[in-house]
Amino acid sequence: MPRLRPSLPLLGSLSERLRAFRSGRLELVLAEFAARMNRGGIELRKLHQARPDPRGQKRSDALLRLHCRRALNTPVDGAAITQAGSPARPLLAGSDSRLPNQSYPAYLVIVGHDRFGRACRLQPNAAKAWLRLHQAAIADGIELDLVSGFRSIAYQNGIWRRKLARGQSIAQIGQVSALPGRSEHHSGRALDLASGDGPVLEQDFAQTAACRWLKRNAHRYGFVESYPRNNPYGIVAEPWHWCWRST
Repeated sequence: MPRLRPSLPLLGSLSERLRAFRSGRLELVLAEFAARMNRGGIELRKLHQARPDPRGQKRSDALLRLHCRRALNTPVDGAAITQAGSPARPLLAGSDSRLPNQSYPAYLVIVGHDRFGRACRLQPNAAKAWLRLHQAAIADGIELDLVSGFRSIAYQNGIWRRKLARGQSIAQIGQVSALPGRSEHHSGRALDLASGDGPVLEQDFAQTAACRWLKRNAHRYGFVESYPRNNPYGIVAEPWHWCWRST
């Protein structure tokens, strides 16, 4: 699994964030776009898309650089800068949900690739905590695999649309998938995890050695199990879902 350079999570000053951005190790979240440096220029791509999105490149380079400069002034734990436009309107925005609204992070970094070969991104402090947790698990002989990290509102919309198209009701979907705008994955602090050949996003993950290790040790690195059994949100138990809160 690729490791972050030690200086990457330490982004307390503007100069540190500028260096990380210019080196391509830090992405800025501008509404539904990610901005990153590529060969000295700034490219925009829709969150979760690997290729630059020409529709997002409408602004002049000078204006885009201004937006990025303002975004880089945001502390690592700050909310995302939204000068590039408002986040995508959540599907079923008026639906009832006990889950709180979630804000995008200002920055994202790649912490590795998930089981499907997709780049997995986290907010920088969560990324640092995940790498520490992952190394501790390896030292104890525990294998932890990434399944999902940051997700955009648009991505969560797609999950809901596909389930609705299969005939599932809003109530059924709401028990297993957070409403767009309410998913902890939007914050860049949440991870879905699996282990080796074990179950993926299934209740049986709770019976694995990896899950037992997480329940004993994850809190040491600031991660909590967001949806244990009988949680107050009405979400079914998700022993694979862990969210970084603080260290």
